[in-house]
Amino acid sequence: MATSSDELVPPPVERGRPKSIVRVILTMGGLMVCALIVLVALLFGLAAISVHEPPHGRARRTVCHANLQQLGAAISMYEQDHDGFLPTRCLAPYSTSAPGNPASAAVTWDVSIAPYLRSTQLLACPSNPYGRDATGKPFRSYAMAQYTQTVTGSGASMVVMGCNTYRIPAPTRTVLLFEKGQQLPGAWGDALGQNVFQSHYDDFSRNKPTNPTDGQPFHFGGKNFLYIDGHVKFATTSQYPFTWDSGRTSVAPGDIWGYFANWQGPGICAVAARQDKGGDWPLPE
Repeated sequence: MATSSDELVPPPVERGRPKSIVRVILTMGGLMVCALIVLVALLFGLAAISVHEPPHGRARRTVCHANLQQLGAAISMYEQDHDGFLPTRCLAPYSTSAPGNPASAAVTWDVSIAPYLRSTQLLACPSNPYGRDATGKPFRSYAMAQYTQTVTGSGASMVVMGCNTYRIPAPTRTVLLFEKGQQLPGAWGDALGQNVFQSHYDDFSRNKPTNPTDGQPFHFGGKNFLYIDGHVKFATTSQYPFTWDSGRTSVAPGDIWGYFANWQGPGICAVAARQDKGGDWPLPE
């Protein structure tokens, strides 16, 4: 059969239009811009981490977190052995002894739970800015929230004792220990705290401290907290419990620290009574 010459010619192959130099440059430029944006974001993220909390700071915060977990376990064992009552901040009279003198036999809360601790080193946070005394002994780094203590009577007949935890309406929201300490273990001076912003004995702030030298958190921008239910959580100064305000304008009758009647505002943990009964205990959410 005869075949025309046209049938022997293969059909032309369609090819895409060659990209212009301008299009190639624009495409490469877009990819480079995206890569630069990602790189800058990563650098800013790393810079923020390094500025706000370097690796050694995170490691110290982790140690402190573990300390509070162990202290919480010890307090729980104490509570079980004492019919549900928390340790009392100070068992013996302390008014005639120096606040920083652990030899005064004041029997502070940390002395009471000592039999349940594997080591008293658990009382020292590695980030405590006040560090150690002149002899190299580490300061106690944790204080009991004052609203864990009940008060009856006054003057020489005043009786202070740890609360029974069944009375506390919101154990997951009620602070038991927080970072505060510039005295040795066994000293009554800063065994207690009335406001979670406090950081040392002389920082006796009624409300959120306004002096930059007071209320400095032990860690970068925040503190670790042990709650009544035993869990430990880190919070910055813009988070609960720093932001907690019971709204109290007076004190709960018959269950008060009269001296602290006017201590109010953010971070308050002074009066042992329900929020709806004139105290500082938070209610369940």
